[in-house]
Amino acid sequence: MSESPCATWDEFKSRVAGFAKHFPFAVEWICAIGSGWENEKFEELYREYVRSTQIVLGPNDDATELKGRPLEKVARYFLEKGGLITEIGEITETAKWQVDGYGPANRASIDCCWGKEKSEQIGPQVYMEAKNHSTPVDGGEFSHHYRRMDEHHCNLGVMISTSGYKIGRGKGIAQSIYINSARNKFHILLAFQSLRDVILNNKPPMAILTTALMYAFNNSYVNDRSVQAEYSKKECQQAASEEYARLFPPS
Repeated sequence: MSESPCATWDEFKSRVAGFAKHFPFAVEWICAIGSGWENEKFEELYREYVRSTQIVLGPNDDATELKGRPLEKVARYFLEKGGLITEIGEITETAKWQVDGYGPANRASIDCCWGKEKSEQIGPQVYMEAKNHSTPVDGGEFSHHYRRMDEHHCNLGVMISTSGYKIGRGKGIAQSIYINSARNKFHILLAFQSLRDVILNNKPPMAILTTALMYAFNNSYVNDRSVQAEYSKKECQQAASEEYARLFPPS
């Protein structure tokens, strides 16, 4: 170790690699803990999000407060405290568009988990879009999200949808995600099960994000039927219903 009370970056990575030999997802959890992750806080936000997935909106209900905010809050926490983004907020151009979350990429975490080359390709910022709807994200919604990324020089976008995506037989959204990844424009698609994995399987956010990024690199949305099923409306909504029943059992 150096004489400084703080480790150098190379020393830190070396120590992390030593931990990784003995603990699953050690690197990813260290990135989260270093970003301020607290299990109790995530569980609180997750619980409110699960509750929101089962709300049936009435004609006078505020969809943003009842459905949109719970997902945005848990997704922002997942990305910021999980290690992908250093500080997350929302941006709006009045009467034109809004981004649910954006912030500077956490270069240290990305370098540790995905390597320096990917860190450089991703660039300085990350965009997030959250959809807590009863319908899956379709090609039009994905195109709006990607256009905002492209217009603002953003190479990494994270989208999360409670009801999955209209991937179908690997057309539309699925095909464009793989093509864009070859151009260093990266799209991470998350579903309800992505957040559930933290709670039920003790997976850290960067590990979950890595899996979704690999789906893009390997063209899994086009070629892998099991991945297509995982992101389907049916499986996503069933998972949300089961979690609601587990967390809020009838008294």
